[in-house]
Amino acid sequence: MAKVEIKKRVCGREVTFDVFDSTANFTSSRWKRVVAVFVNGQDWQFRDWKNGTQKRELFARVRAYYLYFEGTKIPPSIETWNVLRLAIPRHKRHQDVNVLANLWNDLEQFLKREKFKGCDF
Repeated sequence: MAKVEIKKRVCGREVTFDVFDSTANFTSSRWKRVVAVFVNGQDWQFRDWKNGTQKRELFARVRAYYLYFEGTKIPPSIETWNVLRLAIPRHKRHQDVNVLANLWNDLEQFLKREKFKGCDF
């Protein structure tokens, strides 16, 4: 289970996000700290998730993102899941920074509402 740490300012304070490529061997404590997930639109992606968590329940408490190239067909499941779709311009890769900024802004707003209940953390 590979892990990368990303430090980001949220509500004016530095927060460290642990990014994992798998949920295998997650502890109960680690499950409680999950704030976001990147989805690919396939159900098999969630086969190792705690207690067979239903996607509806998961996406109600965790922010989900689907990154795709503009003009690419979006899987039908993405249309039914509570997922923010972020289109990456295939031939304007210099705009990737805008997509990344949108992702971080959205995650910060989600955290203010759902996890941090404002900025009192």
